[in-house]
Amino acid sequence: MESEIHKTKQANQYYKDKRYEDALDLYRQLDKQIGSSIFSLNIEMCKKKIKEKNYKIKARPHVNIAYILDANFSLPTYVSLYSLQKNKDEDTEYTIHLLAIDIQRQEIRVFESMERDDFNIKIINISDEYNKFSITKMAFTFRRPQY
Repeated sequence: MESEIHKTKQANQYYKDKRYEDALDLYRQLDKQIGSSIFSLNIEMCKKKIKEKNYKIKARPHVNIAYILDANFSLPTYVSLYSLQKNKDEDTEYTIHLLAIDIQRQEIRVFESMERDDFNIKIINISDEYNKFSITKMAFTFRRPQY
C-alpha cells in the first residue's frame, strides 16, 4: 500500500511539472495494481495534455489552394469547396484563396459561412485588376471579354 501512495504522489508531481508522459505511465501502473478504474480520470487528463503538447510542438500540415471565379462560376466553386471540406484530412489545415471577379455580397457570405477552425477562406476582390488584364503573345492580344 505504501508503494502505491508513493507512486501516486510521484505521478501527481510529474503532472504538476508538466511531465505528462511520466505521470501517465505511473497512473497506468497504479490502475493495473489497484484496479476499479480509480485513476481513469488522471489517465485521461494526461492523455489530453500530451495531445495538446504535441499539437503545439508539431505544427499541423497546411495546404493553400487558390480558385479564381466570377459570378458564372460561383456554384461550381462552392461544390468543389464543399467536397474538399467534407473529404479533407482532419489533421490538416486548409487556407482557400478565392480570387473573385464581380461577385455579389450574398455570394461572398455563402463562402464565408463555410469557414471552420481548420478551413479558412480568404476572398480577394480582383475585379479592378481583371478589367485591366491583357496578354500579348505572338502579335495577338488577349483581353477580358466585354459583355
